[in-house]
Amino acid sequence: MAKVFLSITSYNSVTYSKEKVEFLNSHSVPFEINDNKIYLISKSGVSVRSREYDEVYSKFCMQIADSSDAPISLGEGALEEDKLPVLINVFGNHLEFYIDLMCNDESASGELNLVKNEDTGEINWESHVEEPEGEDAICENCGYENYMCDCEKDEEDDEDDEDETIELKEELEETPVSLKHLTSFAVLFDSFFGYNKAKSMDELHQLIKHNVYDGSWDLLKENWSESCGLYDQLLDGTKTYEEAFDKMVVILKGSNLDENQTTAFLDLTLKMYLDTYKSEGVLDNELNEDNSFNTNHPNYVKFNVFSYLEKSFENQVVVKFLNSKRPLQELQLSDDMYQTIFLKENFHKVFSDNFLKKTTIENKFIHIDIEGSSLNISYNLDENDIDDSIFNDNEIPFNEIISELEEKLPLLKDFLTEDFEIIYFTYDSEYTSTIWQFDNNTLSTNSGWIGDFCEACESIQDEDERDDAQSEFVNENSAELKEGCPSDELLKAMREGLYKI
Repeated sequence: MAKVFLSITSYNSVTYSKEKVEFLNSHSVPFEINDNKIYLISKSGVSVRSREYDEVYSKFCMQIADSSDAPISLGEGALEEDKLPVLINVFGNHLEFYIDLMCNDESASGELNLVKNEDTGEINWESHVEEPEGEDAICENCGYENYMCDCEKDEEDDEDDEDETIELKEELEETPVSLKHLTSFAVLFDSFFGYNKAKSMDELHQLIKHNVYDGSWDLLKENWSESCGLYDQLLDGTKTYEEAFDKMVVILKGSNLDENQTTAFLDLTLKMYLDTYKSEGVLDNELNEDNSFNTNHPNYVKFNVFSYLEKSFENQVVVKFLNSKRPLQELQLSDDMYQTIFLKENFHKVFSDNFLKKTTIENKFIHIDIEGSSLNISYNLDENDIDDSIFNDNEIPFNEIISELEEKLPLLKDFLTEDFEIIYFTYDSEYTSTIWQFDNNTLSTNSGWIGDFCEACESIQDEDERDDAQSEFVNENSAELKEGCPSDELLKAMREGLYKI
């Protein structure tokens, strides 16, 4: 039986009480306690694989999924009837779940609700979990399901994408260390790091799609099953991950992966490591000054995977890669670059799935921290500076991300927990400064070309001289603003022009 991959998000919580905890424990219902609340299953989404019971919630999640009318089954059967009143009793008369299922090249996703009829007292599942419809269920342009995609492509684009897919497929067939092998290693790293459990199965698929298959969702789906078979071969006869890594080294040694493939695969591995272990999102002394691996580092037991990759490639490719990423990572996650807006729970539902797919990944521009209930915005939102970030793949144009941010900020008013003021730089045909302020329950904003905020320039009569003065003001203030140090003159002019939303 092929393995089914399940990602499930439970939107159900209740105020903490000792009695409720004891009641749930007595019926073997998994939960998480956080911020004086009880969350059914977990506060965040979780992922499991059929027939793998390494977490206390695994079988429970599988049974939740099997309670739906999804065309893909995990083989556990529906959740026991005696548990349904327990869930209703603790979490209320309407429970909400969202599930994603994937098996080989099949997928299904949607909402699943547990509802108690207040008139009859009957408890029933309401399922809206379906397979994507039609040949174009997966957008070939962006790789997302169509319900998450707003791309529009003409026939010429379709033909170009088809040619690229054929070319990549030929490469897949010709490469001795195939992309299928790289996928199997990625699945091995996922098992080792616990990446999909920390993030989601969808995040794992997206990571593999971009870093192995050059953004082609079709190729990922086509080769997923065989890649999982290669993963099983890696584990066959091994008792430890180290033994599986040794097999990986043998396969990779002498490979003809080009520089881009190698770098992309190392990027994938680094992201898994940084997102799952106590690295605080940055490389921090995992390598010694002589480029040897720091065996005394508290994360060495996990970071050691890079020592196996170092054995796999020549000319210290891995060490050079890691050193190149160290200053970049520090820059990306510098606290000084962020302006933070603290919000109430569930604020993220205001934004689209496309927006969340990018911004919930740590980056130095716009980062949504769902667990920390915060929206973090850089002073610098210049689309010309995104090369070393998650926004540089043109999957979702950065200007669309900014547009949605500015469109949705007013909708966050009911979620705001405290006053704030943020200001940032953007570039879209002109150098623009934008300010948002929340004060005394009033949300205000002001935005425009930086040169228009030069009050001293207004008194200059000569048009050419005034233009020169404005240009100089733009150059000075854009640089300072991007560094997080807006001038007093700029701030004063922008505050004076604030208007209520």
